[in-house]
Amino acid sequence: MGRDPISEEVLDSIGACSIDVFDAAPNLLNSLVNGSMYKTFYSIDGIKSLSDRIMDGTALVRKAVAISHLSKHLDQQSMMLWLDVDVTVSKSLYSGFLSEIRTRDISYIPETDCFESTIGVRTLDDLEEVNPYCSDFRIDTGVFAFRLNPGTSALLTRVLELYDGRMLELAQLCFQGIPTFSFPADYCSKPWVLNSIGLNDIHVFAIAIHELKQLRSGWFPLHDTPVHDDGRISKRGGMCSVPPSRNQLDITVPFFLTRYITHHKGGSAIMARQHEGYLPNKKIVSAKTSDESMLVPEKYNAIETIDPRCACGDKRATFTVASLLTLETHLQCSP
Repeated sequence: MGRDPISEEVLDSIGACSIDVFDAAPNLLNSLVNGSMYKTFYSIDGIKSLSDRIMDGTALVRKAVAISHLSKHLDQQSMMLWLDVDVTVSKSLYSGFLSEIRTRDISYIPETDCFESTIGVRTLDDLEEVNPYCSDFRIDTGVFAFRLNPGTSALLTRVLELYDGRMLELAQLCFQGIPTFSFPADYCSKPWVLNSIGLNDIHVFAIAIHELKQLRSGWFPLHDTPVHDDGRISKRGGMCSVPPSRNQLDITVPFFLTRYITHHKGGSAIMARQHEGYLPNKKIVSAKTSDESMLVPEKYNAIETIDPRCACGDKRATFTVASLLTLETHLQCSP
């Protein structure tokens, strides 16, 4: 099965080296059109998504495939930077950005309600010691940097394995009690697992990063005003406002990402609505696709499926000291 090639006019308008993701992964198109694995996954009660209409993994697997494909064509120790289409660069990345992230294996934007407790935190294990719920963070992959080495190659392999069926096995284990050789029986009890069982790339990368937490993570701070005087989380940066590090060994990088790069979070798309906050009496987003293979199956339970953790600028988020977090205050953005 194939599809029409991208026109020369479109390729010329891009003005850069372009590769069709379905050429990079020849079996991908068939798996999406056939869709049996995706439909099985999205029919399981309890899995997480950012949309109540679209099987978001059918679109975002392409992002993971593109990143993996590029990594295989670059030398080891090269720096690879993924930027979403809604990202703008305002300053040369050679003026300090690249030299700093080169000290980390992977760097990304964290969405965490433990942002005020990241000073002095160096690893994901350190974060869990602050409070187990601190390890249950979301990630924003709109700006994602990789230092290519055997560890990051293993991470990208793990991501594709999750898309190829391991995430389905995890969902069946945790929500249906079906044993699997891919995960130990007690895996679902880890505090960061249940809210990351999804096929949106933010969920898939989160599982993979926790599984390979020996990799050195770098967290990008966005803004310096995370909390209002009345305790409400600032919509300007909110859950993404981890403080810049004071020590090169800290997990956060020592500058605000907006000094170099801005990830715009506006409009009416799936992710943008999450950052605005979910309104229970409205749909998160209408299905912006005519491809019926991307629409969710009838059994899909929309309300239960929406990720209950707060995104960066969710208007409902209020501040709780990390050491005092409970399940209720951690999952305060449930629909």
